Amino acid sequence: MAAYIDVNNPFAALKSKNFRYFWIGQCISLIGIWLQNTALSWLVLTLTKSAFLVGLFNALQFTPQLFLSLFAGAIIDHFPKKKLLIITQSLLMIVAFLLSFLIWTKVINYPILLVFALALGIINTFDMPARQSFVIELAGQELLINAVALNSLNFNLARVIGPAIAGILLKNVGMGVCFFLNGLSFIAVLIGLFLIDVGLKPLSETKSRGMLKDILEGLKYTKNNRVILQTMILILIMNVFIMNFNVLIPLYTKYILHKDEAGYGFLLSSMGIGALSGALFCCLYKQKTCFKKIVFFISDVFP
Repeated sequence: MAAYIDVNNPFAALKSKNFRYFWIGQCISLIGIWLQNTALSWLVLTLTKSAFLVGLFNALQFTPQLFLSLFAGAIIDHFPKKKLLIITQSLLMIVAFLLSFLIWTKVINYPILLVFALALGIINTFDMPARQSFVIELAGQELLINAVALNSLNFNLARVIGPAIAGILLKNVGMGVCFFLNGLSFIAVLIGLFLIDVGLKPLSETKSRGMLKDILEGLKYTKNNRVILQTMILILIMNVFIMNFNVLIPLYTKYILHKDEAGYGFLLSSMGIGALSGALFCCLYKQKTCFKKIVFFISDVFP
């Protein structure tokens, strides 16, 4: 007999063992990713002292997503997401360890960083949609909204913690340790993925169709669905005009505010506080006794 799950519980999705393994691993890994992201922009600025070259680095990092994302989505539908995530997360771990090694050996330079930016962009093009769609398999339709809210909470909590830690480490220890800790953080994700049991079969319906047909079908659906189309346009506007903080904040910190690495980290962390508040609201919305439910939930899931 299936266990009853209270969908009104703000942390209901964590009662799913598979989702809990995934979520805990992401808790650790996302902090590591923000450690690396914070250090990367500061490293590029330190090496080049050029706003244009910092912008070029970030542009190269996201260019693969612009050209490959449609194909990546179709490819992901044809393969087991768990297996894909094990591959992409392992590759991201290797990149992080390589970066830390090159920094500690003082071999790192701007052209090498451009190669790593391109590699990160290609890997993330497959990793991000696979991770996001994997949540559906882990939580199911009933708990999907709660699982998405918890993922957002996870991401934005890391946005607060990660850059603050990175700023302190950059100032007192050095850049290499940020990348090394990020590499270690992927171990938690990989352990969680190996513990998850959802089967390794891809979606049978998509396997029989061609990739180009999948892409055209997705574009047609987006065009005909007004809500999705408006959402896509909004995301486009945000990405073009708002999501440039990786370029602007290190420059603003160093040349306008005249702050050091710690100031840069805390400035980045402050951006996550508002987003974290929104994610908490989504998790706890309409929960009249949310704190009592949190206590009861923790005692149920972690006896």
